[in-house]
Amino acid sequence: MPYDGLAGRSVLVVDDEEVFLTSVVEGLMAEFPGLELFTASNGADALRVLQEHPVDLAITDISMPVMDGMELVAAMVSQGIKTAVAVATAFGSRALPRGAHGHGVVAVLDKPIDFAFVLRLCRERLDAHHRRPPTGVTLAGLLYLLTIDGRSCTIRTFCEEGTGQISIDNGRVVHCTRADDSGSSALRWLLSRTDMEVELERRPRAVPTTAPTVAQVETNPRNSDWTLEVTPPTLPQTNTDQRRDLNRLEEEQTMANIDQSITQAMNIPGCMAAALVDYESGMCLGSREQGFPIEVAAAGNTEVLRAKMRVMSELGIDGGISDILITLDSQYHLIVPMRKGSLFLYIAIDRKQGNLAMARHKLNAIQENVSV
Repeated sequence: MPYDGLAGRSVLVVDDEEVFLTSVVEGLMAEFPGLELFTASNGADALRVLQEHPVDLAITDISMPVMDGMELVAAMVSQGIKTAVAVATAFGSRALPRGAHGHGVVAVLDKPIDFAFVLRLCRERLDAHHRRPPTGVTLAGLLYLLTIDGRSCTIRTFCEEGTGQISIDNGRVVHCTRADDSGSSALRWLLSRTDMEVELERRPRAVPTTAPTVAQVETNPRNSDWTLEVTPPTLPQTNTDQRRDLNRLEEEQTMANIDQSITQAMNIPGCMAAALVDYESGMCLGSREQGFPIEVAAAGNTEVLRAKMRVMSELGIDGGISDILITLDSQYHLIVPMRKGSLFLYIAIDRKQGNLAMARHKLNAIQENVSV
């Protein structure tokens, strides 16, 4: 049921991928009918929107042409724009340090985006019953984002007392200078200013070899532990009968897992058909449909996935494929490779009844639970 508690609030969505931009905006409009929405395809266009309209929350991609997301945030700091920021990145993590929220950064979103998380973020930040005073991104907020992104760059600062410079290497603040001061004390002074203009240079300036290192700064979230490795228990040796029983149990669990995954996919609004396919063999492990020949479509689109993987290999592109979207006049077809193994989920969605952003969110959750 649509939620009207955000009437009078506004959100700007910035991304150069038109399909992604459209799907997020359509999802937000459906969920929050009173929300005012703005869009932009790059940082420069987004900055013009922010200069002309008061916006409560900006959700921006990092990698964009003309002006990328980090350059946009730097411009917002310089111009004192009172808009909270959430950034979307393939290298994201929602585990922001506590201090980031106080400096205008409210979230870092993984791509493909978790749409349910975006909905919660909008409710928490913009709800009429929990409205906060407008908070713009500060220099410290920009540093949080640069360290999370692992960027190498230089920030130049300008104020009445003179210029300063912060050098960042692979997401770590390695040097800071201003006037006759340098190191940690210079960085603390720069972070304390609220009237600072900043300029982000993509290529880092040379850092003197004698420069003191500013590695343990409170603005650097990489000083925290982010991952926990868990070693699975070793399976004890079994005799032949026990091993046969164990194999049969594993097969039953696998089939149940496949059936559950397809059932969950069919529950996506507008879903006409779903299948789980092995792209190496072309075998359909399970499927379900409502008047749509999903097995025929899945077999044909196996070649689409194989072709894309060959092209990536020939171009030397590392990493995996998040999903492949095929947009028809009346349908969306989504190919979603599993993170492990040679399987992919294939679904067909009625465009009039479904929402692409919500479908991607649901498929991402299904993908986490598929174990074959």
